[in-house]
Amino acid sequence: MIILKKARLKQLLFIIIMVIILSLVSVGLGLLEAWLVDRYFPDPQNFPWQRIYPSFSVPNEGYAIFVDLDIMQLTLYKDGEVFRKWPCSGGAKNTPSPLGLFKVNGIGNWGEGFGGSWISINVPWGKYGIHGTYEPWTIGRMNVSHGCIRMRNEDVRELKKYVKWGTPVYIKYDNIPFRKMEHGDIGSDVLELQENLLQLGYYKGTPDGRFGDGTMLAVKKFQKDHKLKVDGIVGWNTYNKIQMLLD
Repeated sequence: MIILKKARLKQLLFIIIMVIILSLVSVGLGLLEAWLVDRYFPDPQNFPWQRIYPSFSVPNEGYAIFVDLDIMQLTLYKDGEVFRKWPCSGGAKNTPSPLGLFKVNGIGNWGEGFGGSWISINVPWGKYGIHGTYEPWTIGRMNVSHGCIRMRNEDVRELKKYVKWGTPVYIKYDNIPFRKMEHGDIGSDVLELQENLLQLGYYKGTPDGRFGDGTMLAVKKFQKDHKLKVDGIVGWNTYNKIQMLLD
């Protein structure tokens, strides 16, 4: 009996010690995580990379599409009033959706992988649109596409009934995650970078949302002038320095 009690006490003591050790490890990892986040991912409120685009003005006549990738919802307006709402999803971090105001410039049918429906929008730097998906479980839950706006197949088929060439499409994503930009990238963030470098006198071309040789040369010149690492890649330090000079 005494031996059993001693064995149970040893087991209890072992469990208590393990709980204490695991708690200390958890606290340590939490502190390490907090330090890493603070060191390498500063508070977004202190950084201007959360791009805020002009608010959407709903037209009083006809249809208009408003895509909010912060809540992953597509709203169809009719004559200035909400007509329909559907869940949607947009581009992943490294393949972001175009942001801003565009227009429908094509309506058609695509293969089953795209739900049989395709609504093209006039993005200057690539082919983007609104279509269905063979991964319906991602809709309304994750922004994981290559830049297009995804909807459930039955929803985009319904949407396609109402839109026409010229229908305005506004896409916003205020909390879009920052991505470093380098040669070969395309997107709204690249377009914004070019416009900012143009304003600062470094970029000499016409902003087109494509990170080509001209953009890379402008970035390197900016980095050299401001004693940053001259690699032609726009990371945290380079982007933040550009924004500081624009403020």
